[in-house]
Amino acid sequence: MLKLENPLAFEPVSSVCALVGNDPGLVEGAIASLPVESLKEFILVGPQPLAPTARRRNCKKHLVIELTPENVGSARECLGGMPNGCFVLPVDDCGSDFVSALGEGSWIAAPVSPAEVSRRLQDKLNFFSLCRDLSIPAPSTVALPDFKSADFDELGRRLGLPVVFRPEGRNPPLRLAIIHTPSEFKRWAGGIASRRARFVAQSYAPGQDAGISALAGKGAILRYAIRFPEQRRIRFVRDDRILDYAKRIVAETGYSGFFAIDFRFRVNGGVQALGFKPGTWATMNASTWRGLNFIRAAFEIAHGGASNEPALLSDGAAPRTGLEVLKTALRGSLQGERFSVDQKRIIRHYLWLDR
Repeated sequence: MLKLENPLAFEPVSSVCALVGNDPGLVEGAIASLPVESLKEFILVGPQPLAPTARRRNCKKHLVIELTPENVGSARECLGGMPNGCFVLPVDDCGSDFVSALGEGSWIAAPVSPAEVSRRLQDKLNFFSLCRDLSIPAPSTVALPDFKSADFDELGRRLGLPVVFRPEGRNPPLRLAIIHTPSEFKRWAGGIASRRARFVAQSYAPGQDAGISALAGKGAILRYAIRFPEQRRIRFVRDDRILDYAKRIVAETGYSGFFAIDFRFRVNGGVQALGFKPGTWATMNASTWRGLNFIRAAFEIAHGGASNEPALLSDGAAPRTGLEVLKTALRGSLQGERFSVDQKRIIRHYLWLDR
């Protein structure tokens, strides 16, 4: 049974939310899940690529800055000019680090971990080393200081075929590659030779992708959903192994904030941890649609009290994309279905009626 402790005791906050991040897609998703009964206005804090979102989504203000240490002072000045208790919500890893660097002020921040904790969890070699220490199954992993001179035959002998090459670092410029033969590896390596990217090599495990999305505070999981992505929808399930592994990682690191951990259910029945991502996630609206609004939970906990949001999602499904949301809304309307406040908010978001 999940213990719903409340280690995040904050004072009441205002109805203004500051969304901090770099990723326009994650910012859009967070906007669609804002609890409009509590957070009636929002501002954006982040770089120029967020400007179209600010224009489209009725943003009160956009502080255009790069989320770097030298700009923390500008952000503090901006947030200090907001009503006392402005709720600061990091939406991605860079936003989490930036909010952590802001420190205390007249604003109230959603839970975040120190930057070094988030970075250690995002570093794939460190993450898989942590998994081994905590007896969490994970792929065999080999560091590649210089992937261009890597011996593919040797990697194949050590890891088995095919070999997975996974990019390292934050917001990597390249996707992972699954390579079967030396000639395929040579072509792939030649095609990215000019890109400054670091990779790790991993064993490949066929199976079904899954993951856990959660809100944590001081090493305790407060709300969570375990998800199976399908072509048109996100299906939510209960799996004690994934929950247990996530709780071990969060407790060991004392992590606070939003996060997602990718897993894979192997064809042999096992499960492997594949990676850790601080911040919100691309399918957050699916959880909101199904009845667990993580942003509302963080906001209510920030008021200093317990949240009325459910502790978990363990069954059911939700539309995966904006198009599927609109199709579901149309079918439901024709059948006389009643939609929740959050579902109506998401429908309006994808109909561009929240401008």
